[in-house]
Amino acid sequence: MKKAFKPLACLLLAGLLQAGSLGMPGSALAEGWLSSFIASMKKDAHAGDVEAQLTLGVMYYEGQGVPRDFAQARVWLGMAAEQDSANAQFCLGDMYEGGMGVDVDVKQAISWYQKAAFHHHPEAMYRLGNMFATGKGVQKDRTRAWDLFNKSCSAGYKLACERSRRLTEANF
Repeated sequence: MKKAFKPLACLLLAGLLQAGSLGMPGSALAEGWLSSFIASMKKDAHAGDVEAQLTLGVMYYEGQGVPRDFAQARVWLGMAAEQDSANAQFCLGDMYEGGMGVDVDVKQAISWYQKAAFHHHPEAMYRLGNMFATGKGVQKDRTRAWDLFNKSCSAGYKLACERSRRLTEANF
């Protein structure tokens, strides 16, 4: 299975299951396919496939095709994050910032966001920018916030463009 196909397949299967739960035909087929898909993902993930680890982590994180389980999400996302998956690093930061399945830990959130931002993850740069703009868990630093917002904006994250513009208009 191609790596780029895994997240898309997960979303399609989750949609099929949802349609089946509304009394539409195909539910048993979708459930069988999903079970096979998850077994395949777990096999690949245990073999070190970072995309499989990320896919499983996101599935458990969002409750897509599996019951929502932050502990399982943390396990799979942690494996992917240790292999430098910026998306997994961002998700872990989000979990620690929001206290999803863990105690709120802003320092841990910052650490994971910094790792993801190092790999040019646009939303991680934006979240770090917000932290520097407000002083959440770090010393307030509007210059650093502006820089992070600009980098995030350049990577296509529209909310960062707006924040950068507002900081510029306020002359920091």
